[in-house]
Amino acid sequence: MAATAGRRPELADILAAHAPPLERLSRDRRRAIRDIVLCRTAMLGGHVQVCDSCGATKTVYHSCRNRHGVGEGRGQIPPRRDTGVDRSASHLDADHALHPHLHCIVTGGGLSLDRARWIGTRPTFFLPVRVLSRVFKGKLLERFEAAVTSRSLSTPETFAKQCLRRAASTPWVVYSKAPMAGPDQVLRYLSRYSHRVAIGNERIVAFHDGEVAFRYRDRRRGNRSGVLTLPATDFVQRFLLHTLPSRFVRIRHYGLLANGQRTALVARARALFGPPAPPEPVVTTAEDWRALYQRLTGRDPELCTVCHVGRVRIAYALDPAPSPRGP
Repeated sequence: MAATAGRRPELADILAAHAPPLERLSRDRRRAIRDIVLCRTAMLGGHVQVCDSCGATKTVYHSCRNRHGVGEGRGQIPPRRDTGVDRSASHLDADHALHPHLHCIVTGGGLSLDRARWIGTRPTFFLPVRVLSRVFKGKLLERFEAAVTSRSLSTPETFAKQCLRRAASTPWVVYSKAPMAGPDQVLRYLSRYSHRVAIGNERIVAFHDGEVAFRYRDRRRGNRSGVLTLPATDFVQRFLLHTLPSRFVRIRHYGLLANGQRTALVARARALFGPPAPPEPVVTTAEDWRALYQRLTGRDPELCTVCHVGRVRIAYALDPAPSPRGP
């Protein structure tokens, strides 16, 4: 039987029906599930809009504002596991394995210790990538081993040591990408990873009989789109792998771009380069949410969707509905 008869299925429907028992989940995952399930429902309150022409009313509920929440974003729940991840999962007798990624953007050189000169890289060479792979592997495994020894991990010690031995015996790869074309390309590259959620509701095609179908793109086959169907429990587990710990910072800056000294060091680097300082930013009038929404979507957010003539206005607010104590 369809779980969302008469309307498009959403992630909230899947989580409400197939999330694991909350007592078995971390606090961060419990909160993500609770917020997404309650998002844009009467439990969070909202307001009633009224058209000033035809009198049509519409109830709008508040968003949960959880950073794992789903809008019409373009996230990624991997449609298939990598070969290495598949191998790990089979050894662990598990259906899913965490496959974290770290993306770094670095300058092609840096200031000398006395800040008297800029030490740049050769035009055709930056770092020996194979050596970088070994160094990165060694440093990360050293920290992992220290955490295991100090028993600061929540993972059982025997299992943690098994993972450590497996990671140490596996070749690591650090992929070094060619320099970016400029600041705009850097921002576009970073935003794909730092400002998207695991999956947007627009990618969920169907949800019924305990299965979820969703759209994905297969980058190994020319970025072709396809539809993958998974058991709902597997889908939920993959989604929960993307839940970030509390106070986790997605983007960090170091060295020349560290927050505490960025202004002074970048100014010093520019002075050593010799080119003129960048132009002062143009001061523009801040764009309000209505103009931004219309520019991005092509739709007027205040135009009545019933008569297409009048303007909708907030008539009154709705208090959040009483709810049981959350996780």
